[in-house]
Amino acid sequence: MTGAVTGAGVLTATLSWTPAGDATAVILRSASVVITEGNWTDAHIVADTLPGDAAGFTAVLSYESGRLYFALKSQNAEGAWSALSNNGFWPQLRLYLPLVLRASPPRAPFR
Repeated sequence: MTGAVTGAGVLTATLSWTPAGDATAVILRSASVVITEGNWTDAHIVADTLPGDAAGFTAVLSYESGRLYFALKSQNAEGAWSALSNNGFWPQLRLYLPLVLRASPPRAPFR
C-alpha cells in the first residue's frame, strides 16, 4: 500500500503490485480478517474487472476503525487463477530496524 487516507467513515487506499506476466484479469478483495484461500470468496470484492496488466488501484471503502486486509488473484487467458497474493493491510504498523535498546546494568541476585 503506497498511501491511505481516512476521514468521514471512508478509507481511500492506493494499492500497488507487480502484475503477473500472463495475467488477463485481476480481482482485488478486502476483509476485516486475514484473507486466505479458505475465506477468499467471503471477502468483499473491491475490484473485479481490472485488466491483467494493472499495477495498482485506488480503493474507496467504508471504514470506521480496525484493520482491513487486501489481497488479489489474477487470471490467465486459459481461465486459470493464480494463487492468492500476500495480504496488504491498513493501518500499517511501521517498524524500522535495527532497533537498539540500551542494556540495563545487571542486577544483583536475590539472597
